[in-house]
Amino acid sequence: MTLLLDTHVLLWLINSPERISDTASRALRSRENELVVSAASLWETALKIESGKLDVPMTSDYVDGHMSDIGISRVLDISPTHIYTMLSIPRIHSDPFDRLLAAQSISENMRLVTADRIFKKYPVNVLW
Repeated sequence: MTLLLDTHVLLWLINSPERISDTASRALRSRENELVVSAASLWETALKIESGKLDVPMTSDYVDGHMSDIGISRVLDISPTHIYTMLSIPRIHSDPFDRLLAAQSISENMRLVTADRIFKKYPVNVLW
């Protein structure tokens, strides 16, 4: 199964892995699952760093090294299909990055790893 990590899950895996639920931790460690991060999550992280809301080094060495350690196999680009899907789902979540992650999860048939309960209001396969 392919697991798409929400931005906070990526950051927690790097800085606070104890915050990840037991169910999600088992799935993230399973070799049967492919771990994927969206380019939207990297973009969101960069914006949080720029605004002073987050203090982590955003260098390719830092991010790529941690993603490799976690077992993330690829970064999912943002495609027109993802944008069209985002426009077709209800605007339940006010965060555009989260709506994009929901759209990517739907259009790519990926399971979204997130602690954010609002995703359960979307037609998204949530894992937590």
